[in-house]
Amino acid sequence: HLKSLNTLDLNRNSLGHAGFVALADSTGLPSLRSLDVSYSTLTGAELERLVRSGRLDRLLRLDVRHAPLGDDAGQALGLLRDSDLVELLLDNTGLT
Repeated sequence: HLKSLNTLDLNRNSLGHAGFVALADSTGLPSLRSLDVSYSTLTGAELERLVRSGRLDRLLRLDVRHAPLGDDAGQALGLLRDSDLVELLLDNTGLT
């Protein structure tokens, strides 16, 4: 059922570390094109794990506004440069 899911809205959701690890390690969601984790607890390290997992390779839109990414997310975001991403929302993430 999740194979055809193209939009996942987890905004204002407190998945926590275990939830983001589970998302990164999942084998589903091959059609995911939009992920909203704004106002979540997503950290830079968790974002990097998601990016390195390949789960975000086909995303067109990623919303991480108001997530406490910090500067640790810079490397992870750099890894997205070869992805399909066309919209990246980064307001108030602690990136400098």
